[in-house]
Amino acid sequence: MVHLMAAYEYRPDSPSEFWVGNLAPDCIDDWKERDIFHLRTAQDKRQAFDDFAGTVDKNDLFSEGMLLHLFVDWKWDDDLRQQYIRHYNSDDWFQSYRNEIGLLSARLFHDISWSVGVWESMLNCEISKYNTAKNISSENILSILRRANKYHVDNPLAEPYFYSVETIVEFTSQTAKEYHRWRNIEV
Repeated sequence: MVHLMAAYEYRPDSPSEFWVGNLAPDCIDDWKERDIFHLRTAQDKRQAFDDFAGTVDKNDLFSEGMLLHLFVDWKWDDDLRQQYIRHYNSDDWFQSYRNEIGLLSARLFHDISWSVGVWESMLNCEISKYNTAKNISSENILSILRRANKYHVDNPLAEPYFYSVETIVEFTSQTAKEYHRWRNIEV
């Protein structure tokens, strides 16, 4: 939901493939491959992002959504994820962190007025609109979207214990503005 919130701040009236693209990078099952795709292993992240952005057609909204996803994660990892790691203060922070993200996502799903409509749009998006040139399986994307939507719907009382909704609203608003300045695209 954090990705969709930043995407909504950036392009609220987007077609379904933009929304799907915003979640597609997390549909890579292998964590090492996912980290590589997210540019987390790059020596110079800024240059890696600039290079990747140069390969994205600004009219391909699925790929633009994927790029926004990567940008959000870049900013998240450098800020809010680091805050969590410092707070948790243990080498085994990852599973607890993933649980927190799930709870946060479910909470946001139920708190944000437009979320159900965006999720319906994604679930009804024709698979042919997925640009899987980046080696992310269309079937895997759809499967993960269905599973995430079910989790959200089934957990209306989810409460994250570390991240507040207000913190996430501020983060996604600021990150969408930074992305807009970086991409310099009229939307």
